Amino acid sequence: MTIRVSPDVKAKLDGLARDMRRTASYLAGEAVTSYVEANAWQVDVVRKRLDEASAPDARFVPHEEAMEWFTSLGTDRPLRKPKGKLVSDL
Repeated sequence: MTIRVSPDVKAKLDGLARDMRRTASYLAGEAVTSYVEANAWQVDVVRKRLDEASAPDARFVPHEEAMEWFTSLGTDRPLRKPKGKLVSDL
């Protein structure tokens, strides 16, 4: 694998590698692994939610209704959580 980084990042990576007594390649691999682990779950969740939203029985709450409910939370008169509606009923 080949990656491109700015000269400044390369210099910092080389300095870290030297100070940590590791190779720059090792540290780059650790960084990529960390990035993938931190972000892969988000793509999975988005994909699942898109599948749910595409289902024929998917229910949605209009934005205005959701915001009205949300802003009522924490007040002395919170609204009931709105119920979703089928797309055909919006």
